[in-house]
Amino acid sequence: RKVFLGDSGSMSCGFLLGLSTLRLGNSAAGPPMHLAAWLVLAVPLVEVAATVARRAASGHPLLEGDRSHTYDVLLRTGLRLPLVLALHWSVTLAAGMAAVLLLGR
Repeated sequence: RKVFLGDSGSMSCGFLLGLSTLRLGNSAAGPPMHLAAWLVLAVPLVEVAATVARRAASGHPLLEGDRSHTYDVLLRTGLRLPLVLALHWSVTLAAGMAAVLLLGR
């Protein structure tokens, strides 16, 4: 059984991430708030940067889908889907917690 977010779900998630980043980045709190905004988007930004760099280096079209994203690579190494998801969520949680801790000081 596959779980697929779909266009509406992914657009909503992207909108909420973008909105939270803009709200954090436009705060008068200065540099810590700007760094927190980047931390909120750390996982998606690293994935996009790695994907664009990989496709550009290999000559593949940038706007064409493939199966070389981080989670696909981890699945091909033999890790089971629940572990791949747990790893992904753990890294995302760590970045979010770093943002919260940064703002808490």
